Amino acid sequence: MLSSSTTCSSSRGSSGQTITRIRSSPLTHSLSAANHQGAALIAAHPYSDTDSTPLRTTQRIWRERELFRELIHRYELFNRNEVFAWIAAEELPPVATGDVHRARHLASWKTLLPCDKEPTAVIAHLRSRGRVLLTPFALEQRLRLPIAA
Repeated sequence: MLSSSTTCSSSRGSSGQTITRIRSSPLTHSLSAANHQGAALIAAHPYSDTDSTPLRTTQRIWRERELFRELIHRYELFNRNEVFAWIAAEELPPVATGDVHRARHLASWKTLLPCDKEPTAVIAHLRSRGRVLLTPFALEQRLRLPIAA
């Protein structure tokens, strides 16, 4: 595992070999410190170079994904109507989230965890590679469904 103050980036040299560069990073130091304190670390909005928002700073997660695999427990697969397909393609442990800036944003994908509804159980499950259930949630549809007796 890398130390808490290093990051790696890889590129191809002129002869095709992989060149790895290691540099200090406040981000990786912070992620490592949060890990040591028991936090569940989730990569939010992990855009790639093929996504519709090409200049997002969170593309770093995609560009340096080998490094971040050691530091991050879960990756956002869905954010409202956005899908981060590379997360599924690389079989990274997913979550579904959604920024809620307006009431209509509540209708988006949600993550259901098969664990106790206690903070320590939720954090432990998110830190694990255990399965999660991802489901769309649409408030207007929920209100129209009949309630089972």
